[in-house]
Amino acid sequence: MNVKLEFNLPEEQAEMKSAIQGPHLKCIVAGIDEKLRGWLKNGHNFKSADEAIGSIRQMINTELTDEGINLYE
Repeated sequence: MNVKLEFNLPEEQAEMKSAIQGPHLKCIVAGIDEKLRGWLKNGHNFKSADEAIGSIRQMINTELTDEGINLYE
């Protein structure tokens, strides 16, 4: 089976970019899920929920930047 994705450019540029970045986003989410699972299973050093949330946000932003993905473009 073959599948083709077609986009009308430039009108659907954002949709095309999202389709291309999908596999990278899946890997990022899987990695973050593994990290969270490890913290739940093995413990962590966060002193507050705010500290944990900040750390998770930083992890997400680092991973996205490393892959060249900007969620707000």
